[in-house]
Amino acid sequence: MTLPPPSPPSANSPSRTIVTVICLCCIMLRTVIGFHKHSGQGENHSGLASYGGDYEAQRHWMELTLHLPLKQWYTYDTDYWGLDYPPLTAYVSYLCGLISEKIFCGPVPTALLTSRGYEEDFHKAYMRATVLLLDVVIYFTAVLAIASALHHHPMNRNYYYYYYWTIGLALTQPALILIDHGHFQYNSVALGLTLWSLYYAANNYYVAAAILFCLSLNFKQISLFYSPVVFAYLLGRCFQTNNNKGSLLFFTLAITVLLTFALLWAPFYYDSQSLAYIVQIVHRIFPFHRGLFENKVANLWCALSTKPLSIRKRIPQDLQPLLALLLTFLMILPPSIVLFLVGKRHQPTTLTQSPNIKLHLKFLLLGATTCSLAFFLAGFQVHEKSILFPLSPLSLLVLCDDDNDLFVHWFSMVAVWTLWPLMIVDKLQLAYSCWCIIYLVVVQSSRRMTYNIHYSRASNYATPTTTYILMKNLTNTFIIPVSAMVMILLHILETIVTCPAHLPDLFTVLWSIGGCAMFFWSYLYCLAYLGEMYYHSNHAINPVVVAAGSSSIKKKQS
Repeated sequence: MTLPPPSPPSANSPSRTIVTVICLCCIMLRTVIGFHKHSGQGENHSGLASYGGDYEAQRHWMELTLHLPLKQWYTYDTDYWGLDYPPLTAYVSYLCGLISEKIFCGPVPTALLTSRGYEEDFHKAYMRATVLLLDVVIYFTAVLAIASALHHHPMNRNYYYYYYWTIGLALTQPALILIDHGHFQYNSVALGLTLWSLYYAANNYYVAAAILFCLSLNFKQISLFYSPVVFAYLLGRCFQTNNNKGSLLFFTLAITVLLTFALLWAPFYYDSQSLAYIVQIVHRIFPFHRGLFENKVANLWCALSTKPLSIRKRIPQDLQPLLALLLTFLMILPPSIVLFLVGKRHQPTTLTQSPNIKLHLKFLLLGATTCSLAFFLAGFQVHEKSILFPLSPLSLLVLCDDDNDLFVHWFSMVAVWTLWPLMIVDKLQLAYSCWCIIYLVVVQSSRRMTYNIHYSRASNYATPTTTYILMKNLTNTFIIPVSAMVMILLHILETIVTCPAHLPDLFTVLWSIGGCAMFFWSYLYCLAYLGEMYYHSNHAINPVVVAAGSSSIKKKQS
């Protein structure tokens, strides 16, 4: 398997100095967030038996994997932050714990049993550093690669402005930074692996794409949000009408997936010598017994479970997973069909001929956003932090079209706004406020800097579809301003109004319902956007987005 070579530098290459400065600024801001509190700091999460939050869970997994055999990793004292992520997370926890013990922090922070609740400052700095390092190595590099592919135009230097600002906007997403570097998680690893997978899929390196996506799935099971789109696209590649090797590609991808999973899961079987242990791991990863949802997440099930609907109480518990599966299937079907047809009908060109590469990347990113939004809205056992999975691919589409950037900025703010109840629990209100301001400053700066650069569809595109025009106009002129006022108003009311005694979680519920409404509209918008792209790809002579500088044609601000 040969991976695409890096493009050689040239006179028309983007400035590495500017890219380095952007990345260093983003690293510095992530480091500053690390000085704030992490999840569960100094508190019991759920009674005396379960101290802390996600930070303690990640530290505890280092403890488990260091001192116990593999056959006990998923069964030992599961009441105290038992390991419930796929094997690759377990291996990464082992490696981080081993480095901590042997090099930096000694045995005390990860000692079996006696280290529970350990929150010494130096070890916290080490834990924060592991998140930052993996973020930079995996997520930053994926963002750089995709931004370069989307905005590559060797005949026009204006694309560099979009390249720089896409990197800056994608790497300053408040929701991702607050969750990974404030609350404390490793979402950027799974997100980065998925972005790399999409990048290689669009570039004709299907085996590499399959391996990377399998790694993402085995790091965090929420990557399943993307799986229908990735599967549909790769299946479409196998069914190309001009490809006589479709069957070979299909079996090659199938063997690749099986081998990747086998290599990651085999150690657990060999250590336990039992298939029952593999089944136990699967049960730990997919806890259907926990119910339809947890906390007040901004999805359909939580919104519909408020009075007077109370759908959670009206539907038998054993039917709830099936109902969630059915609704999720119906919502993921449209983007999956589109991506299958895209993979089947359009043949990407080589890396030196980028129009179709850009087009396929856009389809994959938007399809991943739409599909993951469907899972977030209708899926079973969704957490509020899962909104990062639609947000990540969408953030890279921010400057791909002149009339969708406002929607992407709005969605980014809605995503972080819905995390406010979690920020209160984690005592990250100040970090939340500061990051929202920083991001809005970056957004406004990007809009000013790109104002005089016209970035639009090619002139031979067909007329935009009526549905898309309606969705775009309604979103820009009504949905965005009204929802912005609602979000600000709820923040103000929460500070001056005391919840009645019989409604202690009033504002949390309002956050959930409001967020659900905005995310559902976002899903509909993404469907219209995806349909518009597919319509153009079939009706344009040269379906490529062209960047051109013009002093006479200015970008129309939304």
